[in-house]
Amino acid sequence: MDEMTMDLMTPEETEFLREVTTEENSVEECAVPDDEVSADEDTVEDYLRLIGELEEKLRRAENEKTARERELRCLSLLGEAGLPSELMSAVILSEDMGGTVETIRRTVQSLVDAEVSKRCRSDTPETGTRAPISKEELMRMPVAELQRLRDSGFMSI
Repeated sequence: MDEMTMDLMTPEETEFLREVTTEENSVEECAVPDDEVSADEDTVEDYLRLIGELEEKLRRAENEKTARERELRCLSLLGEAGLPSELMSAVILSEDMGGTVETIRRTVQSLVDAEVSKRCRSDTPETGTRAPISKEELMRMPVAELQRLRDSGFMSI
């Protein structure tokens, strides 16, 4: 019998248990009257029920502790990878959280790289290359356009 069960027993019950478990005692010496047996059975059942409840409580506490440790580990991995904590629900259920975070990081990075590459491929206007302006075109231009061309350095007046 384990120590926790022994701690829950009264001294009389402990002594009774010792007497029953010693090989030297005969059945007659350990005999308990029938009216005491039912009371002892109820007490044992109460102890067993209490032990079951305590074991269940311990199991729940251990599960909660494990879940919290997984949450903290997940948040740490996401932070190290530069990913938002909102992804925790996608990562926490994974057996290999580190591998999952790395896969998400690589996927996000490849999407960002593809978008940057796409935007960099767009044609950029060339500056400073324009067909020469004839004297007639210059005379027809509004003053505001002439000032803009002068300010941009395209022509010096």
